[in-house]
Amino acid sequence: MQPLRRPSEYSTDIKERHPEKHVTLLHSRQQLLPTFVKAMHDEIVSTLDDLHIDTILGDRLDLASVREGKTVTTPDGRKERVVRTVSGREIRAELIVSYTITFLHRRHHVFSPASLHRPGAKYRAPCRSCP
Repeated sequence: MQPLRRPSEYSTDIKERHPEKHVTLLHSRQQLLPTFVKAMHDEIVSTLDDLHIDTILGDRLDLASVREGKTVTTPDGRKERVVRTVSGREIRAELIVSYTITFLHRRHHVFSPASLHRPGAKYRAPCRSCP
């Protein structure tokens, strides 16, 4: 069984592999790894800051904004998605990784801009540790 990976690990992995990319971690809780001591949270946030990863805590992705499919074109011609958090903050993204942990299993979805341009279309990444 593959060990459970946390959203902060995916964020750092993406940033280390693609340092030129802007990475944002959106987390619904005010503390990362809330079952651990706050010092661990502080260390993770410090590492995210060192890697220039934006961290938004205590907010969630507004899924209606994902379905809207709003895009912008950057000065270099790339298309970026524009999504909102529940509080109304806009985030621009080339790639959205939605990660949910439930009590008995985990699952995560990877949405590419191309797949999200078509209403209702999405790609579900396989969960190697789920049956």
